[in-house]
Amino acid sequence: MTTKPKCIDNINQSAFISGRNIQDNILVAQELLRGYNRKGGPKRCSLKIDIAKAYDTVSWVFLETILTKFGFHKKMVSWIITCVTSSAFSVCVNGGIHGYFKAGRGLRQGDPISPYLFTLVMEVFTLLMAKNVESASEFKYHAGCAELKLTHLCFADDLLVLCYGSVNSVKVIKKSLEEFSKVSGLASNMSKVLCFLGILILENREEYLRLKSQGGLGLKNLSDWNEALLVKHIWNIINKKESLWVKWVYAVKLKGGRSFWDIDNEYSDSSLWKSLLDLRDKIRPHIRHKIGNGNNTSIWYDWWHESGPLCNIISRRKIHEAGFVTTMNVADMVTTNGRWNWPDDWVNQYPILAEISRPTDSDTRDKVVWKKNNGKDVEFSVSIVWEDLKENTGDVHWSKLVWYSQGIPSNMFILWLAVQERLLTQDRIMVWNKDANMRCYFCKEYVESHQHLFFQCKYSNNVWKEMLKKNSIQGMPCNWRDIIAFMSSNCSNNTIANVVGKLVLGAKVYYIWQERNRRYVCGEERSEKVLIENISEVIKLRLMGLKVKDTAKVKEVYKKWGIQPNIVVKIE
Repeated sequence: MTTKPKCIDNINQSAFISGRNIQDNILVAQELLRGYNRKGGPKRCSLKIDIAKAYDTVSWVFLETILTKFGFHKKMVSWIITCVTSSAFSVCVNGGIHGYFKAGRGLRQGDPISPYLFTLVMEVFTLLMAKNVESASEFKYHAGCAELKLTHLCFADDLLVLCYGSVNSVKVIKKSLEEFSKVSGLASNMSKVLCFLGILILENREEYLRLKSQGGLGLKNLSDWNEALLVKHIWNIINKKESLWVKWVYAVKLKGGRSFWDIDNEYSDSSLWKSLLDLRDKIRPHIRHKIGNGNNTSIWYDWWHESGPLCNIISRRKIHEAGFVTTMNVADMVTTNGRWNWPDDWVNQYPILAEISRPTDSDTRDKVVWKKNNGKDVEFSVSIVWEDLKENTGDVHWSKLVWYSQGIPSNMFILWLAVQERLLTQDRIMVWNKDANMRCYFCKEYVESHQHLFFQCKYSNNVWKEMLKKNSIQGMPCNWRDIIAFMSSNCSNNTIANVVGKLVLGAKVYYIWQERNRRYVCGEERSEKVLIENISEVIKLRLMGLKVKDTAKVKEVYKKWGIQPNIVVKIE
C-alpha cells in the first residue's frame, strides 16, 4: 500500500512521486486529445507549455520560501539551500579547465535532488491555477475534465494545460502562467506554445504524412508503414523462408499444399492472419514469379506471366474437370518432351495459353521478385513496399523551393506552412472569431492575410525589397502566389544563386512571422533595419557553412554578402 503524498497532493503531477507512474498521465493525455481532428464535438483547447531553461532559472529565494511553506524543517531547508547555492562552474577551453564562477539561480542538472525540488516548484503553479479557476466564473473545463477538476498534466518539467475552447478560459491560463513566472523566475517559451494556441495549426494531420515532394513533411503514415511490415510476413510465406513461423503456416494454414492466395478468412483466425489475408488483393500485382525450372511456382495461383494468375480465367471447376489438381506447379504441366500439357479445348477456349512460354532452364530455381509501380522488377525490401503502397497524391511544384539540403530547418517549416496558406493569419481567424478590431500588427490598417503580411504591408515589403537587392533576382512579381510560382520555376537546380534565393525567401517569411508573433504575444517591436540585419546574419552564417566550388559566380555571390566562401579543393 502506498502512502498519500503530503506535499504533492494534486493528481496533476505523477513524476518522481512514490506510488505514481508518469505513464498514467500519458494515458490520460492520449484519451483527452483523441478526436481533435474532428469537426464536431465540444470546443477544446490544449497547450503544451515549454518552460524556458526550466532548471536553470528557478529563483533561490522562491525555492527557500516554498520549502518553508510546505513545512520542511528549518535545518533541512538550510541544508538544501546550501547544496543548491554553493555550486560553481568551470569553463573547458581546448581540453583544459579554466577558472570558475558561481551560479546566481537555478538547479543543477544531474543532481539527484533537483527533480524533486522542481516538482515542488511546479506544485505552486498547480495551486495558482486552482485558485484562479475557482475565482473565475467564466472558466470552463476541457471535455472529460470537469468531474476531476483537471486543468493540466505535469510531466516533470513539461506541462500540458487543458481547457474549454474559449478566449475567457485561455485568459485564466495566461494569468496563472504570468503570476507563476513572477514569483518563481520561470517563464514559458511562447514561441513553442504558439503551436497549441492556434498559431500553427494544421486542419488535416494527413498534411504531415506525405512525402516532401507531395507537399508534406515526409513523415511516415504509421498505417501505411504497418502494412509494409505485414507484407514482409507474406513475402516470407511466399518464399518459404526457413523459419519456425513459416513452417507452422504451411503445416497448419496451408496444409495439403494449398496456396496462400486461395484460402478464405475464418472466424477463428487471429487478427494478424486476417490482416495478412486482407492485404492479398492490394499486393498481388506486385509479387511476381520468375520461372526457372517451374518447381516452386503454383501454375494456377501465382503471378508468373504478364496475363496474371491463371485462376482469374480458368475456374476451379474447369481445372478438376480436366483431371488436374489445384496444388500443381508450373513444371507439372510440362510433358517429358518439353511441351505444355494443356487440354486441346483449352487452347481454343483460352487463347492466352498459346502465348505462354515454356520453362527452359531446368537447373535454375524459380525466383520471386517485387514489381514496383513503375513496372521495374526489384529485390524485396520493406522501404520499397512502403513507397509503392502509400497514397500518392502527386508532386507539388513548390517542393524544391521549400525543401533542400542547404536550407535552415526552422525556416523551411514555416515556409512550408506559408506556401499552403496554413499559417493562422487574421483572415483565417475571422472565419470563426468575428473580431472587427483585427488589424495587421505592422501597419495597423488592414486585416492580415498571407499576401498582406509577407508582401503588401509596408513593413514587410521594405524588408523584402532590401533582401532582394543582395540577390539580383529580375522580374519578381508582387503577388504572394505568383512569387511562389515564379521562384519554384527557377529553383530546379542547386546553383549558388538559387540556393541564396531560397534562403532569402525562407528567412524573410520566418522572421516576418516571428516578428508578428512577438508583437502579438509580448508586445515587443523591432524596426525594419534590425529585422533586415537579423535575416542577413542568419543567411551569412548558413552560407559560411556551405562547401562550394571555386567558380566566378560563387565568388561574386559571396562578395555581395561580404563573406568568404568555404571552397572545396579538388585534388587531382
